Amino acid sequence: MKAKVVEAKQLTPTVWHLTLDVSLDFLPGQFISILGEKDGEEVRKPYSLVSQPGKKVELCMKYLEGGVVSSQLCADCVDKEIAFLGPMGRFKLQDASKDCIFIATGAGIAPFHSMIPHVKGNVTLLTGYRFADEVLYDDEFKKMDIEYHSITSREGKNGYVQSLVKQHLPDNFKGDIYICGNFDMIKEVKALLIEKGIDKKQIHFERYN
Repeated sequence: MKAKVVEAKQLTPTVWHLTLDVSLDFLPGQFISILGEKDGEEVRKPYSLVSQPGKKVELCMKYLEGGVVSSQLCADCVDKEIAFLGPMGRFKLQDASKDCIFIATGAGIAPFHSMIPHVKGNVTLLTGYRFADEVLYDDEFKKMDIEYHSITSREGKNGYVQSLVKQHLPDNFKGDIYICGNFDMIKEVKALLIEKGIDKKQIHFERYN
């Protein structure tokens, strides 16, 4: 498919929120792959959908110096046409009626922005960033009827998201846990959850590197 960028809003020093002029039906948590070109060959870069199904496509895109897609779309891109594939991916809500814990670092928050409004059970959202000016969608999550905790590793309330997991994981939790972010964090959080008695079947993850 092809679409034009109709809005580009800078959220943090390195992250942009893009809106496209096309609507899609998809499962919250899925992504699209934007097509680019490098050295004469097609490149596909996946970006989670932060919008709601049936609405205009919205993406959360981290700027990478020299990035095939992000360096072209994170600024001065309104009215630029892009080509993409999708929606795709199996990272989605397993059972929206259950209580859910969402754990994210950085731009890994993107799929949860789409998923959380569909949960009918209780929601706990735990997020980790390096600096306070990198926190994403903070005001939106604070307005939701959820338990929300965020931490920064290099300033202010120092620590990693793993410490939030230790503090806020309920005893004998029987719901689903979703993790999204860099792979080292995912491995550490999975090990921590299993140590705390969480069944592997309750853990679902999407890596962002």
